[in-house]
Formats: sequence, structure tokens, C-alpha cells
Amino acid sequence: MIVGHAHLVFACLAHRHVRSLTSGAPIAAHAAIKTWALTVLAAAVPGILLVAIPPIITGVTGLFLVAPMFYWARTTMQRERTMLA
Repeated sequence: MIVGHAHLVFACLAHRHVRSLTSGAPIAAHAAIKTWALTVLAAAVPGILLVAIPPIITGVTGLFLVAPMFYWARTTMQRERTMLA
């Protein structure tokens, strides 16, 4: 309930990243950092009222999830494009 909106922000940004990968557009190397930062910022909205605990938890867990997930998606897409070429 406290950071549900942050999960929605993350899902939307991850969806946007996948769409940019499938569109053939240049792959942005900083997409994972931007997604992580915006998700932590979204978690901070109620976190400011709750002594910053939700954004800290979101930030720490995001470090271990967002970057590897975006890296995996990018390398998988590049590998598949190479195989199809």
C-alpha cells in the first residue's frame, strides 16, 4: 500500500524500455539508472511522511534488481538481433 505507486512507475518504465528495445531504436545505456532513480523518487512521496523508510528500501532492493534486469534484456535483444541478421 505504501509503495504500490512506485511499482506502477517501475512497471511503466520497464515497459517503455522493452518497447524501445523492440523498436530498433538505439539502446540507451543509462535506462536502468533512470528507471531506478525515478522509482525511488516515486517511493519518496509517502516516504517523506514516514521517515524516509520506503525510499530507502526501494533504493536498496532496486540496486540489485533493476540494473541486472535491464542488462539482461539489452544483451538478450542484441544476441537475438545478431542471430537474425
